[in-house]
Amino acid sequence: MKGMFKRALAGIAAAALAATGLAMGAATANAALVDTAKIVLTGEIKAEENRTFKAFQLGDYTTPEYVGGVLKSVGLSTDSDWNSKLVAAIGAAQRTEQYKASKYYGNPIGYIASLKTATDGEALRAIATNLAGTVTAETPSEVTNISTVVGNPGSVTVPVTDDGFYLITDSMGAPILIGSPVKVTETQYENSLGEAPNVSTLGTTALKPSSVPVPDKTVTGAAPIITFDGKSVYVGETLTYTVSVVVPNTTGYDETHPYALYIKDTADPGLTITGISSVKMGDAPLTVTDYTVDGPTATDANTVTTVMIKNVAKHDGKTITITYNATVNDKALTDVNGVTNKAEVSRDSKDWGQPTTVTVRTYGFEFTKKNADKTVALSGAEFIISQGTKYLKYDAASKKWSAATGEADATHIASDTDGKVKFQGLPLGTYTVKEVKAPAGYMNATMPTFTVGIADVNEDGTPELTFGDDAWGLVDKTDTTAIVVKNVKNITELPLTGAAGTMLFTVVGLLIAGAGALVYAKSRGVKRALRG
Repeated sequence: MKGMFKRALAGIAAAALAATGLAMGAATANAALVDTAKIVLTGEIKAEENRTFKAFQLGDYTTPEYVGGVLKSVGLSTDSDWNSKLVAAIGAAQRTEQYKASKYYGNPIGYIASLKTATDGEALRAIATNLAGTVTAETPSEVTNISTVVGNPGSVTVPVTDDGFYLITDSMGAPILIGSPVKVTETQYENSLGEAPNVSTLGTTALKPSSVPVPDKTVTGAAPIITFDGKSVYVGETLTYTVSVVVPNTTGYDETHPYALYIKDTADPGLTITGISSVKMGDAPLTVTDYTVDGPTATDANTVTTVMIKNVAKHDGKTITITYNATVNDKALTDVNGVTNKAEVSRDSKDWGQPTTVTVRTYGFEFTKKNADKTVALSGAEFIISQGTKYLKYDAASKKWSAATGEADATHIASDTDGKVKFQGLPLGTYTVKEVKAPAGYMNATMPTFTVGIADVNEDGTPELTFGDDAWGLVDKTDTTAIVVKNVKNITELPLTGAAGTMLFTVVGLLIAGAGALVYAKSRGVKRALRG
């Protein structure tokens, strides 16, 4: 070991506090003896995570001094195996010049331990991250004084071979710089320092997450055309998206040293974002001075909106809630994977954490209009569509749906030159399709009305379609992949069995009754003429 120096132990405590970003526990002013060297980590540790911690000793304690049984100061020397790594880490934190100008120059662990939370928290985090990166490719045999332990629920104890200053790596969290308890005898260690009321405990700290929080995301119908089931939509429908992020631990940050969070939402082109409607911290709305919004540009491949909360320090555990509206546009019709929104969180707008994705889909169905024997495709047949008691309007230019005021206001969808009738941009549900105008030369008295169900989405995103029967028997489901809806020129072309047969006889009866009434009316007219 080299570069010994003596300094106040409060510096070590400050380093442990700043590097972990979490507060140390309090202890009594009297010296407390522990029977083994160890570092205790507390926090959300789950047994099923198989979480692994490793301790790397960066420096040794030397010549502890006590006054009245209270530890006042201790020497600290840099481990020669870590000297170059520590110097490089200081450089990575952009603190080389400060290090060279300090009284600790030549003893990098002394400089690192002297850094304070209030002014150097970000530098300490950068140093810890850099040091952790240097050990990822090394085997335990190449690193001095390494211990490995798997955590238990609630806390973990990391045994260390000697007292000193350590780097703790966490397989699921951020690296920690911390001082162990100080050795008093061969088997007893001092874990408290300072005098009341400024007493702290060495060798114990809370874990820090390695990554930014994972956001939660939900979608609801802002102004549903008919209904919104949470997973499928009409083209033209406006949805409300809500992104929620729990503020992580921000100890070491304050108004002078802000802790910013970037929350990015990337939407598919099938969604048109209409702007942020609210940003809240807990239940309190934030103002435009608290955050910035970077919206999409004309050259964006996707619709990207980034909200930067300028400072979340002192709001640990509170939930940031961002809400905004988006309208489903016609690009959703060509997205077989559905329309997705992906929310991510970052500390620097460069490295993004685990995303949360919400997907909604839009569907459709089609059929072909043909004559009675299915040999001729029929164009010009017109249909309207309804869901429940609500009729629908359709804008052919934008391909957007909206609610009609009634049947007379519903949009007529006509069969094309190939007889095709297509309804696209619809959510899951059951629809009623009603023919309101037959092709030229075909009977208007026998136009079909039938239901179409869109349900049970398959793994590839395609739905299960169910076509119902019509009263005239004109919905032909012989080939379920190519439904045919027929028209007839006269009643002799109608089916003679089932419900269609009943309808046929009803029509015939009505025609006979109509003919009888006509004959009766004419006969009465003849009688009146003869009497006149």
